[in-house]
This record gives sequence, structure tokens and C-alpha cells, in this order.
Amino acid sequence: MKVKGNIYEIYGKIQRVYLQYAVGLVFGSLCCLGCHSSSLKQVEYDSKPTPLNNMVKEVVLGISVQGRPITCNIFGNGDDVVLIIASIHGNETRGTPIIRHLGLYLENNPELLNNRQVLLIPMANPDGMILGTRYNANGIDLNRNFPAANFSRGRRHGEFTLSEPESRAIYKTIQTYNPSRIVSIHQPKNCIDYDGPSQVLAKFMADCCNLYVRRIGGQSGSLGSYAGISINIPIITVELPKSASQLNSEDLWHKYGRMLLAAITYPKPPPENIK
Repeated sequence: MKVKGNIYEIYGKIQRVYLQYAVGLVFGSLCCLGCHSSSLKQVEYDSKPTPLNNMVKEVVLGISVQGRPITCNIFGNGDDVVLIIASIHGNETRGTPIIRHLGLYLENNPELLNNRQVLLIPMANPDGMILGTRYNANGIDLNRNFPAANFSRGRRHGEFTLSEPESRAIYKTIQTYNPSRIVSIHQPKNCIDYDGPSQVLAKFMADCCNLYVRRIGGQSGSLGSYAGISINIPIITVELPKSASQLNSEDLWHKYGRMLLAAITYPKPPPENIK
């Protein structure tokens, strides 16, 4: 997975061309059917990958059910590894533009990467985003498909753990990079949830935004149950409010960007000014 050289440039070009074609095809087809275009424009805008420079690597972690790349932008190369994921549920997409802004901020503030590596997965469920559904293209809730002790098989959970290419991509990333902490961005419960040894981190992040800490509890086969309980990695589930869907990317960043930076700089405070 950690291949070096110009292959990242090739992957980046393939991803950008593929996503532009796929989103354009879906947008054009639905417009012909007379569908409302505002939500499609949001998906198209949020699906643009973070611009890369020579301090950032982009890797393809896997391919979705419908053939879309699941990419990860990797910043830095230190022992303190932070993994941040958005849109594992395809109808909870407002974490994607926040992660895009976070990537740009890290590029412009490389001092935050000293002795640290940050992994950003902006679209964990690209098919679900295009289709506007919680599930992947097989109808599986990816956040119920991980090999946690509480996994329960079913029509929406999968017949076995890691049955889906998207959940396997995230699982392999965790196994390969062994993150020190994980953040997964969801909607719409308006709180910061946590699993595993991460209560202090949850409070630390909540102090940087208007979300409060609320322990929801590990769900069957969830990423939180797997990472936090089964393998003891601190994991935060950020539940943005429903109203976040009405905010543009700039407003989302100004409202929640410092909270994500807190997850990166922990236990040191994040920068005050994030413009």
C-alpha cells in the first residue's frame, strides 16, 4: 500500500477524471428526468479531491462496489498517526467538505505535521454519496460491517464481517497504519460520541466547537465498536447537526475545523485562528 514514486500522480489523475465523469453522468441523467438539481450540485462540489502538492501523498485504498476509487490523502510521516474519515454513510456528507478544507490547512501549516502523520479519507462511501443513500451500492450499512465482537449478520449488516470492499479498505488502512486515534464524521445527532479510551479526547474536541459530549454506545459491527472496543484505539464519532446540511463548505470549516484540528494536535491545543 505504501508504494512510492509517480504512481500517486497516476492514481490522482485517474481519480479526478473518473469522479468528474461519474458525477457529471449522474447529474446529467437526473436533470433529464426533471429532478431538483441543488442536492446534486452539493455532491458534485463536495466530491472534488483535495489539491495535492509534493508534501501530500494520495493513495487508492480500494474500489467501491460500482468501481469508484476510495482514496486517502496522507500528510506527514511521524509516529503519531491520526485517521479522519467522512461520509461512511452516503447521506451524511457534510464531513467531506470539512476534510477538504482540513487538507488545505495542513498543506499551508506544515508545522502541525512535526512527528505526525494525518490520514484523510474524504469519501468512504462514494457510491452511497452519488446514490444519496446511507448504504453502499449493495444496500449494506458499512458502519455495521466491521469485525467487532458485537457484529450481527443481517440484510443491512452483511452476511459476514468485511463483506464490502469499502469496509475492507478502511479495515486495511487501520491494520497498515495503526492510528493513534480515529475520527469519523456523521450526522445528524448533534454531539460528540466516543468508544474505547477516548473520553478525554472527546471533551478536548467538544471544547473547540458547539457540540457536546454524549455517549451513545457501541452499535453492532460499527467502526466505533471495532476500533474502540475490540482493538482499543481511541475513536471519536462526530455527529454534526441536521442543520449542517444548510451550511456551505466555508461556514462548515469555520464552525468545526478547529474541532478536527484538536484531534490532530491533541493533547496540545489547536491553533486559535484557522482562516
